[in-house]
Amino acid sequence: MGRIMCVLALVCAGALPAGAQDVPAPDAGTVALEIVDGPVAAIAIVHPPERPSILIPLYVSAAGLEGLDYLTTRRAIASGAAAEGNPVMKSVVGNSAAFLAVKAGSIGGTIWLEERLWRSHRMAAVASMIGFNVAMSAVVGHNARVLAQIR
Repeated sequence: MGRIMCVLALVCAGALPAGAQDVPAPDAGTVALEIVDGPVAAIAIVHPPERPSILIPLYVSAAGLEGLDYLTTRRAIASGAAAEGNPVMKSVVGNSAAFLAVKAGSIGGTIWLEERLWRSHRMAAVASMIGFNVAMSAVVGHNARVLAQIR
């Protein structure tokens, strides 16, 4: 909204003819303004930044890992031979609906935060999603080892 108001203010304020100017190509996420001779004419070119292409596959793998964590945790606890090791989640895992809601909220919140982060810090967004996937892979791997010992 602020960019639109800025462009409108420049269009209204430039009632006097101006000389043509060479405007360098805008970077991603910037606005370029070109003023030409004659009656005021302004062109605003907005180039939104592009999401790093690796983020969508990282989101999908993170959601899959959350699902695997849910399934392996439920199976291990249902067998009676295992217990939740995370003290924060101990009160939630006994109720499958609450546990599923926490898992869905976790991945939903993570993706929401990453979508906000990549616009200003592209590499940090990619690195943090890789870290999230590595951590969830370790959790799922641990759950799989526990299930293998039970059988």
